[in-house]
Amino acid sequence: MVTLLIYGCKQKEFDIMQKKSADLVARLSDEKLVVGSSLDMEHEPNLAIVNICADGGLDLAYQVRERYKDVAIMLVSDTSISPMQYLNPVIRPISLVICPYSDSELDSVLTDFISKRLDDNDDAIWVDGYDGKVKISYNNILYVEASQKMLNIRLETVEYSVYGSLEQFEKKLPATFARCHRSMIVNTRFIDKIRFSENYIRLKNGEQVPMSRTYKQNFKEMMKG
Repeated sequence: MVTLLIYGCKQKEFDIMQKKSADLVARLSDEKLVVGSSLDMEHEPNLAIVNICADGGLDLAYQVRERYKDVAIMLVSDTSISPMQYLNPVIRPISLVICPYSDSELDSVLTDFISKRLDDNDDAIWVDGYDGKVKISYNNILYVEASQKMLNIRLETVEYSVYGSLEQFEKKLPATFARCHRSMIVNTRFIDKIRFSENYIRLKNGEQVPMSRTYKQNFKEMMKG
């Protein structure tokens, strides 16, 4: 999940930033974007866009950094504010757009800003999508199934295929994944019910995946824990 705080922006600018950011996240990854305009966001932001030209100026950036120590900050500034005032070890912005900015300038800065956040996520894999490369978070994978020399990576609403070995792919996956069949690995976060007598696992989306006898005991032990 990508969480974005847009702070100090007027409503029109907020709407533009929100739409562009949502379009970028949807194009570059399969992650969900959550956007807020208050420091009291339900989810801690990992990105923040702060307009320091607004009322409160630099104080807004300091407020964000004080509240969220590790958030990546993009500043919206203008030529009346000296860079010496915000390029400091406290605020630590990683991106900057200067007002007045063009639509293409904003697109360029936002793309770089959001791409850095997605590239910092090691819990993901790049695959070929319909419109180019797509970054898939491991947490959003329901299961991975081997078919000949291909791996079918199943998400909630879409499936991607990549060349590879299930054994090698399994080594990259977090501990929430478990082998349920010689040709399949399932994300235990999405398990709704296990039918040991019928050798299958039902997922939260209603799909059923096979569970072979070889791996049945592993799931029994898992349920005990």
